[in-house]
Amino acid sequence: MLGADSLLPTDGTVKEVLGYCERNDNRHTSLLKKMLTKSIMDEERINNVNQPSNTANRQTSKVKKKKARTIPDHYHSIIKSLQMQLSEGITMPSWKVLMNAHSPVSGDTQYLSLPCPPKWIDTVEDLQSLQSKLQDATGANGETSIINNFIAFDSEFISEEGNIGLATIQFSLLEDGGGAPFAWVVDLLPNPTDMAYSNMTCSFLRWVFLESDAYLLGFAHRHDIHLIASYIGEDILVTRNFFDVQMIAAHQMAKEEGDTSNLPGLKSCCSYFVEANGKQNGSWELDKSEQRSNWKHRPLTTSQLEYAGLDAAVLLVLLAEIVRRV
Repeated sequence: MLGADSLLPTDGTVKEVLGYCERNDNRHTSLLKKMLTKSIMDEERINNVNQPSNTANRQTSKVKKKKARTIPDHYHSIIKSLQMQLSEGITMPSWKVLMNAHSPVSGDTQYLSLPCPPKWIDTVEDLQSLQSKLQDATGANGETSIINNFIAFDSEFISEEGNIGLATIQFSLLEDGGGAPFAWVVDLLPNPTDMAYSNMTCSFLRWVFLESDAYLLGFAHRHDIHLIASYIGEDILVTRNFFDVQMIAAHQMAKEEGDTSNLPGLKSCCSYFVEANGKQNGSWELDKSEQRSNWKHRPLTTSQLEYAGLDAAVLLVLLAEIVRRV
């Protein structure tokens, strides 16, 4: 009787022998059929044991090829417009504008910093000047790079007895032809001795977030918007002129890395895109040490002002770097 191994050289041979067994149903053919079936099953088991890595690789590949985080359609539209302007040679900021000789250093790490100190706003005159500056920038559509029409914003807040309120709001625009960001830090704490200023901060914020046609650039900004809405006493709809850099960065990082599990923080985004752009003169990071400092204290320290202004200004640089990589 033929051994089972000699019956497995081709699929044709297997089918022929199994057909013979079906047509000649006796003790010998039944035994042959059992031996052949067992041999086939053993071979399949061996193949499965020898190929687990292939299956694992396919599963890993599926994980890595998860669909990238989606972003709204108007995000794609503005990014394409920025790419087009970049290809036409329009100036956009790079990390170099935040890599300054006066930047703080800790060991091998240097910290990103503003090219010049932010301006503190706490008078009616300064607030009027800032509004005029923002109006001029956002009214220049078609005359300069689109990124020059973005107003980057961020806020700092205080928490007392479970109540959270705004302490400052900071804005940043690109100056010097789009090459460098400048920042303003606006005082939002109530000032009983200057009610005119306190009243104007509300009308100023209403103009920025409800009336202007500016492109507003934030980072995970829904919490900021909620606090601003509470401050002015009106709802703020997050419309097509709002752009969340966290979403844009996470979308690009997911395309490059395949990891969509967590939304990155601002420091992580900066580190990722600085590194992706190539290390320059060592390691550069965004310093977050002032994040939980006392934002009710007046006057703010130089370090607090730098931190607040930079958190807004860095969004413009981050957006430009992402556009270069898309």
